[in-house]
This record gives sequence, C-alpha cells and structure tokens, in this order.
Amino acid sequence: MDRTPVLVAALAVTLAAPAAFAQEAPGAPAPFRAMAEGHRFGLETDLWPASDYTVAAMGIAAQVQIVPGFLIDLDVPWAVGSFKGSPTSSLFSTTSDPVAGFGNVTIGGHGLFKVGPEAALHAGLSASIPTRLDFSNAGLTYAFLLAAATLTRGFYDVGRFAPGWLSFQLPLGGEVRFARYVYYRGELVPVVLRPSAQGDNHSPQVFLEHADEFEGRLPIGFGVGLRFQAVFTFTDFTFDPGRYRAQTALAPFVQYEPPGVGVFGRLGSTIALNNPLGPPTGVKDGLATFMFTVGGRL
Repeated sequence: MDRTPVLVAALAVTLAAPAAFAQEAPGAPAPFRAMAEGHRFGLETDLWPASDYTVAAMGIAAQVQIVPGFLIDLDVPWAVGSFKGSPTSSLFSTTSDPVAGFGNVTIGGHGLFKVGPEAALHAGLSASIPTRLDFSNAGLTYAFLLAAATLTRGFYDVGRFAPGWLSFQLPLGGEVRFARYVYYRGELVPVVLRPSAQGDNHSPQVFLEHADEFEGRLPIGFGVGLRFQAVFTFTDFTFDPGRYRAQTALAPFVQYEPPGVGVFGRLGSTIALNNPLGPPTGVKDGLATFMFTVGGRL
C-alpha cells in the first residue's frame, strides 16, 4: 500500500565555466579547504517522483566570506509539482495542473575555525522566514506541494518549506581530511520551529538534525561518498506521536569538488531507512529522491 499520500496529508495539516585549480605536485592532494570555507553559490534540486505526485524542491544557496573566518549564508527555495488521483487516496480525483510555490528564505552566518592543516570546525546561527503567512486561500494542492517539498530531504532542513512556520537553526559541524584522500564531514543542528501566523495555537516544535558523511576523493576533485542522516523530534510533530521519534536516511553520492576555484557538482539520492517515510521497496513506496547540485567556488 502506498503510504506517502497519507504521510504528506498529515504533514500538511500539521504544518497548516570549466574548473581551474592548482596542485602542490602532480598526483598530490591540494591544500585542504573545507566546504564551509570561502565563497560558494549553487543551484540545488531534490526530485521526488512518487506514485501520486512528482515534486521538485529547488533553491539557490550561497555562502559569502565577509572576513576570514566569518561567512554569510543564504538559501532561497521554491518548489514545483503535479498531483494525480490514487486508488488509496481520494484527495486527488484527477491529475492536477502543475503548481509552484516559494519556500522559506533562510539567512544566517557561520564562523569557521581551522584546528589544523587538515581539519576545520564551524558554528553558526540562521533563521528561515516564511514568504507567506496566510494559507487560508491557498488551496489544498498548494499546501500539499509545500508539505511534500518539506519531506524531500527526509525531514532534514525541515524549516526550509514548512508553511506558516518560522524556524531557527544552530548548525555545528566539522570537516577533516585524513589518509590524503578520505574526507569526513559531520553536522549537528538543533532546530526550533514556531508558528508565524497570528492566532495559530500550535506549540513550538523542536528537532535535532545529525549527519555523517564519508567521501573518497581523487586529487583532481572527483569523489564518491555516503551520507547517513537522522532527524530526531522532541515534540508531537510526527505522524504518530510516541511511535516515531526519528527519521533516518542514507544518501549515496558522486561529486566533483575543485581543489581551488572552479565549478562543483553533486549527484545523489536520499533513501529513507525507517518509518514514517520508508523504507522504500520502490520509489512509490517510500522516500527515494534524486539530488542534483551544481555551482561555483571562488
């Protein structure tokens, strides 16, 4: 039985250039440079082709170094999708026209601290601000679009599309290179969501996002890796309070990360490992999205 339409419904109700680079020597890795370091900008897309809908959650993300060790972060997301009828759901009796909508603009900053020639730590603060406060006349399809877009990363970055919610994030993380060609990146992000609409009687929601990412990368910049992520909720946000308190997912990927200035790209997938979003036995049975990122590094 296809569970995703029911999950999305519950969420909707609850939320109301070629590369240029330099190397030290042929075949040797370039000096370590963390992803949280320097100027970066890119276009991110998470595509979810489920059985009853197809949703693409997209966004322009950027980090701008103001002074060495301090950077401004910005994310402007939007989503497009289409929905169709399902034998297991009466919510959509016919195929709908494509619908599009903006998410919540995230702005913040982070500090980066080198703790050695091959390691860096970063910590910051950001807020995701709703671009729309009143959804009373938005329509069911529009609400479902934003709800589905919220799920494309397995609840990670939950405040990015949550309609009518203001969220605050405290990202903490680090990156290290060891054995010359192996990279580890870790992240821990407390998240607090509060209703942004006047008169909304929903209580604030508290999450904890965690990710571990390992990558093997050649000196020329091509790498293959695997990301494990988990999102924990400490409030009654989940579909079945008391039963589901964490959502885990795996995200295999290949990417090109230039050793210096240049174009970067990443291709991967996010696959839910447990309920409520998975595990999938096929795309239509749970969360299994495709992720594309392309951008530039200065």
